[in-house]
Order: sequence, then C-alpha cells, then structure tokens
Amino acid sequence: MTERFANNATTTLAAELAKGATKLTVASPARFPNEGDFRILVGSELMMVTAVSGTEFTVERAIEGSAEAAHAAGVEIENIVTAGLLSSVVTDSATEPRGINSMGVSTLDLLGYSGTEWVPADQAQIAVTENPFDSTLYIAGSERVAPTIQSQGIYIQHRVKGNLGAIPHGAVISELRVKEGSNSGVGSSAAENSLVISGGANSISHLYGVLANFKTENSPTGTVEDLRLINVQEATDAGHNLAVSTCYGLYIGAQNIGATNYSLYITGGNSVLGGVLVPASKTAQALTIKGVAEQSGNLLAIQTATSETLFEITAAGSVRIGQGLSTSAKNGFLYLPTSNGAPTGEPTSKTGTVACEYDRANDKLYVYNGGWKSVALA
Repeated sequence: MTERFANNATTTLAAELAKGATKLTVASPARFPNEGDFRILVGSELMMVTAVSGTEFTVERAIEGSAEAAHAAGVEIENIVTAGLLSSVVTDSATEPRGINSMGVSTLDLLGYSGTEWVPADQAQIAVTENPFDSTLYIAGSERVAPTIQSQGIYIQHRVKGNLGAIPHGAVISELRVKEGSNSGVGSSAAENSLVISGGANSISHLYGVLANFKTENSPTGTVEDLRLINVQEATDAGHNLAVSTCYGLYIGAQNIGATNYSLYITGGNSVLGGVLVPASKTAQALTIKGVAEQSGNLLAIQTATSETLFEITAAGSVRIGQGLSTSAKNGFLYLPTSNGAPTGEPTSKTGTVACEYDRANDKLYVYNGGWKSVALA
C-alpha cells in the first residue's frame, strides 16, 4: 500500500453522505493528493480514501475503530496523520525493525502546490525500497534523470530565532550508542558518507564526500565571534574508567587512486594552516611528522607551484635546502641569524647539532661547540 500526505488539506462535503456509502463528493479536492491512499477525518469518523476522481473520493469507512455515521453537506473534511498510521510506521515487535520499512510501503509521495492544486512532486518522491541492512530508517530515492535543479536525498532545514538560551542547536545530530559492545577489527561510526559511482560512462568534475559551507542571506548585521566549518571537540570519558589505546581528533587515510592524490590538500586563505598550530600542552610539540617502517619517501617537502623542491627532510634524516643557484641569483639563499658583535650566550643544547650565527661587525662565522669558535671571512 502507498500512503500519501498533504499539508493544510481541508475541504467540506458537497453533498450528504449516508451510512454505508463508499463514495463522497467534496467541495474542492485542490489541496488533497490526487490519488489514494490517504486518511481523512469527516466529522468524528476516520476514513481511508482509496481512489480520487475529480471531486469524488472512494472511501473505506470507519477505520481504526471510529464509528460510522451519516454526515450532512458542509461537514469539514481534513487529511490527517492518525495513530494507526504512526503505529504502522513504528512497531514494537521483537522480530521487525523499527522504522518506515515496517509499513511495508513501496513509495511515499511528497506533494507540491502547483498554484491551483496539490500534485505529486516527482522531484521530491521518496522510494522506500527493499532494505539490505537492519535500519531504523532506510530511504532510497527515485533516480533523477537529467535533473534541471539541485537535488538531495534528504534536505533538512532547522530554524531558530531570538535568544538561543546559551545551549547548542543543530540541524542534524547523529549519535551511535554502544553498550557492552564487542566488535574487533572493523569500525563503527555515528555518521558515514559514501560516494558511489554505479556504472555507465561518467564525466564529473568534482565529487565531495563531505561539503561544509557558510553563507548569509537578507543582509544580516552583528557579529559571529567564532566560525568553524568543522569543529572536533575534545574527547572525554567524563571521569569513567574506559581505557582508550589511541585517540585521533582527525584521521585521514592514504589516498591511492588518481594520477595525483593527496591525503590532505589545503589551499586559499591568508595562511595555509591559519597561521597557528596549538600544542596540547606547554611541553607538547605543535607538529609531529612520523615516518613508517622502511620509508623511502621524504618526511617533508616544500615545493613551488612548478614542483621545484625548496626544502625537504628525508626519511634517513638528511635535510636539503634550496636549489642550485646561478652566479647572478637574487633569491634561493639560506639566511643565517646575525648579531652585531661576537656572541656570548650559551645556546640551548640540541643533541647531535651545533648552533651557528654570523657576526656582522667583525665578519666572522661562529659555531658553538663547548664554546664559541669562529672563522674570519674576507
């Protein structure tokens, strides 16, 4: 059975409806679905409309235990959601999943108002197909062929206004709750986004697994103190005794498809990383780059737009700075720290290295090795 729904669908009986009659005439069908099945309330009697022909509704009388009665012309008729409908959507059976699939329906039609009447909005049709998973809610949309407007599987808009009470608000919140769980070797997630190309010849310029954006409408004023398109909050067990071996605020796996691939690609803005890397504590490093066993690639490489390497650190610990220079080069040099006189301070020790600097006043290059040692330059 397919059930249909419409917002603000009301009318009146155009003619008297006798007990036992299975067809009724309405004053206007404009805002109702233009085919069955849908539920209506006539007076205090619930009915199921199984067919629509102009202003004539074919009905099943006295559903869900309501009492059949005669109804005078002019009685109000309303398309409604009933307890029976909701009970078929959500079941408490131990053998059936909770969710829309429990209805056993193949299609739910959302209606659109054409300006004169409510009609099935094919571009918003939701097809509830056979569910290959154990899902609370499983929706597989009908295929859009050559769409001319933006399309979504699900579009949710949550609106708030005024004082928001210093509490969080969200358009969509997904939460995976695990209790007494045991699940070795595979991952579970509160939210998963997958891109699937399911055949045929394709020519697509961009695909996004996740798209986060910000925009304004209707010329707003005022301030937003802190805007974060992606915010990963601190993980905590709230003082409980759950042992977590490793926790990642953000984990990005290796990308191995494509002629060119990046695990992380950042572009635009005043600074690639926003100018700030904040360590976890005063003694923690702001950035750590780790190699893998038997690594042959560089740990770090900084390149120009034409892929010329300006700086690299190899997995073996070699450091390369700059490119070969011409005798007339004006850029590409290694710049050393300088002082206007001989250095006297004792540099902080870094194992396996020495500090160096240039004395501009005396044209000497200094290296610290248990004390400052110098060589004069001419």
